[in-house]
Amino acid sequence: PVPDLAQDNLIPALHLYFDTQLEDLKEAYREGSGKDLFTWLCMCAIHSDLTWDLTLSMGTALGQVRKMPLTTPALVAKLSMLPWFRKGSIPKDVRCELIELLPNTDLQLAQQVLLNMVRENPPPPASYASAEHQLKLHILEAELNPGIRRHLQVMQEIQDFALNHEVEDPMITHYLHHHPRVL
Repeated sequence: PVPDLAQDNLIPALHLYFDTQLEDLKEAYREGSGKDLFTWLCMCAIHSDLTWDLTLSMGTALGQVRKMPLTTPALVAKLSMLPWFRKGSIPKDVRCELIELLPNTDLQLAQQVLLNMVRENPPPPASYASAEHQLKLHILEAELNPGIRRHLQVMQEIQDFALNHEVEDPMITHYLHHHPRVL
């Protein structure tokens, strides 16, 4: 059954959910068997909105790296049974926790997939979303191509953005947490 997403031990409950498979119409628990599905969920958490395009792109990319098909109907169904995918978002505190659990190589893969999608889907110019879109684009580029000069530019952009906007997006706060301001 789908875990209660309001419980205190959410991450272990998600592991248990993904590690439990249906075999001969009976549930069978196999520790670690849902690891890739859990990683896929964590990768989806780097963006504030859960869209099917993003979800399937993340699953396809992870499946290619793992050399196994992840976007099968059974696995997509298991992932989509989580209410977050029907609602279209994961709560911010859970997103932050899931992002922190991603190994660096999987985080970079997710950032690359998201970067491609952000580049391909810009909001209308001069719209409210345009400033945040540009900031996210620059953060993803800086994460994938690190350097002190680029880091300082992005930090200045975040500071400028914060003057007129509330900074709540976990992707931005994750960047700030892992790249403290250089004096």
